Amino acid sequence: MTTPRDIRPVIEAFLKEIALYMKEIDGFVSPDNDSSSIQPSSSNRNGSRPESTTPTTTTRDFRRQSHRTTSSASSINLQHDVERIFARKVKAHVPVEFSKDQILKNIFTISFKGLLEYVRLATFSKNGYQQIQLDCHFIRVLLPHFVKETSTLEYQLSEIVSSASERCNDPLSMEQK
Repeated sequence: MTTPRDIRPVIEAFLKEIALYMKEIDGFVSPDNDSSSIQPSSSNRNGSRPESTTPTTTTRDFRRQSHRTTSSASSINLQHDVERIFARKVKAHVPVEFSKDQILKNIFTISFKGLLEYVRLATFSKNGYQQIQLDCHFIRVLLPHFVKETSTLEYQLSEIVSSASERCNDPLSMEQK
């Protein structure tokens, strides 16, 4: 992989899909995003909202393989493992308030969880790690255009970059260049 100069096409396509979802959501959620105003097409016969039966995901898989053999690297890995134990857990599949902001936030949350699992299973070169940094920074800049509350999503993006750093053979950050 060459030195990253632009976002990957998959990130651009992902954000275009999110923009399409925004338009679709506008069709069945009122413009003021009030959770109490549900149009008849999204309710059942008696007018009530159907209950969500989606199970919540609270456990994380932190198993990873370490190719580093030095004692300082293993102590860094141990430190990262302890930080993950005490890190706040982000639930991916939770009941959603029927508002545009909450629906989009959950779409981002589930997508970021998938990207995080991909990153935890891959091994990156220096350029691959920097590409992940670039893609996550680009998404982080655009998040406020999609959702109001971005702290949880920004936390997930930081976790993605951190995991990519751990899975990189030569983790030289773009800020260090």
